[in-house]
Formats: sequence, C-alpha cells, structure tokens
Amino acid sequence: MKQRLFIVLALLVLGLLMVGLNAVSYVQQVREPDQEAAPIRSSYHPGATGTKAFYTLLAETGREVTRWQRPPAELITEYRNPPSTLVMIGPFRREVSEEDASMILSWVESGGRLVIIDRLPPKQLLTTSLSWTLEAKYGTEAGILSVDPANPAQMTAATPAYRPNLPSLLTRGVNAIQPSRFASTVEATRIKPPSIDAETYEGETYQAPASTGTGSDSGSSYGPPPSPTQTPFDFYDAGTGQGTGVGQPPPPPAAAPPPPVAAETPQAGEPDQTTEPPPDDARTWFVAPFVHFTASGRAFALDFPYGEGEIVYVGDPYIVANGGITAADNAQFAVNLATARQGLIAFNEYHHGYGEGNNRVFEYFAGTPVVAILLQVVVLGLFVIYSQSRRFARPVPAPDPDRLSKLEYVGAMAELQQRTRAFDLAMENIYADFRRRAARHFGVDNTATSRNELAAMIGERTGRDVAEVAKLMERCEDIVHGDPTDKREVLKLTAELREFEDALRLSRTSRRRV
Repeated sequence: MKQRLFIVLALLVLGLLMVGLNAVSYVQQVREPDQEAAPIRSSYHPGATGTKAFYTLLAETGREVTRWQRPPAELITEYRNPPSTLVMIGPFRREVSEEDASMILSWVESGGRLVIIDRLPPKQLLTTSLSWTLEAKYGTEAGILSVDPANPAQMTAATPAYRPNLPSLLTRGVNAIQPSRFASTVEATRIKPPSIDAETYEGETYQAPASTGTGSDSGSSYGPPPSPTQTPFDFYDAGTGQGTGVGQPPPPPAAAPPPPVAAETPQAGEPDQTTEPPPDDARTWFVAPFVHFTASGRAFALDFPYGEGEIVYVGDPYIVANGGITAADNAQFAVNLATARQGLIAFNEYHHGYGEGNNRVFEYFAGTPVVAILLQVVVLGLFVIYSQSRRFARPVPAPDPDRLSKLEYVGAMAELQQRTRAFDLAMENIYADFRRRAARHFGVDNTATSRNELAAMIGERTGRDVAEVAKLMERCEDIVHGDPTDKREVLKLTAELREFEDALRLSRTSRRRV
C-alpha cells in the first residue's frame, strides 16, 4: 500500500513539474506582419491581407452572410439554406482540385453566382458558356517581397484609379476603384465560328443574312465570321476608345442582294400567302463577357455566363482586403460584388484550410502550451497503465481456491469429533449456541445473566418446570467442563435443547428475501 502511494505521489509531482516547465518555458509567439508574397485571404484573418473587414461590413449592414467550411460537393446538396452567391478570394491554402472545380461549376450551371477575386485564379473556374476563351495575365511582381501590405502608398505606387466602363449593378455608386500595383487582368478572345458557305436551292442562290449580334452564342450567328482576335471591347462604342458607352458590333461588309424572284400570281379562289419573319427566341442579354473595369486595354473586372448561372472575376484581392477596402470606392464595389443577387452570401473558407479534416480542439489551442500539456498527460496515463500490468519483483503464486462447501465442512468436523469421541466439544458448540440465542431472544446479556436466571425465563415462557430446565443446563455445562459422557447422553441432551428451541420459536428456518 505504501509503495503504491509513493508511486502515485511521484507521478503527481512529475506531472506538476512538467506543467510548470511548459508554462515557464512558453514564449508567446509574436505574430509576424502580413506579406503580400504570402497573403492570408481568409475572412477570419484581421491582418492587412485578410478579408475580415469585408465580411464584417456585409454582416453588420444586414446582409445574410456565412462562412462556407464544407466541401464544394455540398453546395449542390444543400437544400435548407442554399447560398446564392459564393465568394472565393485567393490565393488558397488548400488546392482547388479538379473534383472541387467540377462541383463548383455544376453549382454555377444550375443557377449559382460565383465571385472570384484572385490574381491567379484556378484555370478550371475561368470558363464561360459563350464562344470566348479567358486567360488571366498576372501583373508585375517587382517589389512584392519588400512591400508592406498595410501601407497604401507602397501598394498603389504609380497605379491610377480605374473608372467604370459602363453603368451596371457592379458599378452602381462607384466613381473609381483603387487596385494595387500587382493587379492582374484577363485577356478575352472570341472563338472563330465555322464558316457558312452559300447554299443552292432549286437553282437559286441564297445568301446568308448578316449577323445581328443578338444570339447568346456567337458561334450560331450567320454572316461573315468575326476576327479570331476580337475582344469584348469591340462590342462597345469605338468612338470613345475606352468603352464608355454601349455600342453594337461592327457591321459586316455589305453583301450583294439576292436576285429577285418572280412572284407567283395567286390562282382564283386561293388565299393570299404572306411571308412571316421567324420568331426571335435568342437570348440577347449576353453576347460577350461584360467588362466593368479595364486596365491597359484588358479586362480587370468582368462577368460572364456559365449555364444558368454567372461567374464574376476581379483581378486584384487588394480591393476587398483589410488594407485596401477603404481606398477610393473599393468598399462600395466590394458590396456590389457580393449583393448583386439576393440570397445567402457564402465566403469560401474550405479552401483556406478550415472545415472538414481539421481538429477543432487543436485549432482552438493552437499556439498555446495546452496541446503539449495534454500530450504529456496522455503519455503519463499510458505509463501508469503499463506499470500497473507489470511487477517489479518475482511473481507470487496464486492462492489455491477453497473448493469445500459449508455443508462439507460441517460434515467433516462432525465425523472428526465422532471418531475422536470429543463429545464435550460437540456439546460446547451446541449448548453455547442455544444459550446465546435464548439470551438474545429475551433481550438480556449472555455473559452477565446467570444460569438460574436464564432457566427461570425459559421455564416461564415455555411453561416447563424451572428446576428441570436448570438441571438440563447444569448438566450441559458439566460436560463442557470435562465430566465424562457418552454418545447416547449427548444425543439425549441435544434433543431436549432442540425442544426448548422449538417452544421458544428459535428454529433455524431460513428467512425469505423480498
């Protein structure tokens, strides 16, 4: 017992010593300043490169906003409160895999709205259902290692503010936005549709009509194919050169009119036949990616369709970062990006390292000595369990179990007394038990009550002669004290004692357990 107590006390002292050493040796890590070369764009991050101010602005102005920490596959299966807008601000700490991109695009195709704010967005997500190809062009990297993201003067050195090209939902209330000098742009190129040759029908030549520029897919329009290097800016007014007004596509070269066809004279009794124009069921709201801001002749902020949904791309996260959201009208433009559609706004935190696959307990205690203390306590517990199953001395043989029952023990003792003719020992056991039980029955002390007093109580209760009872008890005590006797006398005295027990109701019947 003392050895176990010593071991327990030693373990407690060791544990307290280890906890004390951890607490004394712990030095709070100084948070390093943010770097634009390795930014943290999470909405949990309050640093200059984080986006916590953007998230807080939306939340405190009454917008329905949340942090999405689940895999992208659950965007499609979420029915209780599905997000209508998904905001992805890069770069990401968790790679956007092909499966993730496929799930995000499936969600957009079914009607979702994806907002990508990144200098180098995932190529899988920069796609459109129009006949256009989009390619991100990274800006300059000069000075990105030495620049302070919390210093607006260093971040925007020699970078003019961008003014909106066209009035739209994204430019509402925005006079100009101020990006950083590391902003990226997008190069949009129109895919050349297949050429359509002239058709001959019943000996007459039919010339395909000129393109009207009203189809949702530019590849399905008729007329001369456009130049393969045509950009979305060709769809704005060419007179300004900056796309400040909504214009029409440049008209195709004039085609020779088809030869006149002689009109048939209707026969008598036949109704006049008039030619009706075919119904126009083409979608006219998207002909090319819609460019809201430009930089150096390229698109900086634009949106384009994908299936039934829409994708918005902005080439610089500095506009929504904590260090740049207060510059110019960046805050208003950021709000327009997220609130152009009604519904729940979800910030993608899954690809910033939050959500499934991480231990929330370790995340909560990250940077504190609590994790080390818990691990050390677990090691001590395992050591205690191991030590309890080991002995520090030679093994002790296990004791042999007693395989005899109580009845067998009584029988063996009776046979032993009979063979040794120890009648006085048998009488001592029987008479002592009778006297003890009788005294307890009358409520008197067995050692302080004399033989005559106990005999008087037994005779009064049973109606027997007190002298006979006293004589019986006296003979039993004489045998116990060594008077000679035989088996017959012992059996006779035992039978008389059992009669008094029955008269006093001192029978040995077992009690029933309720």
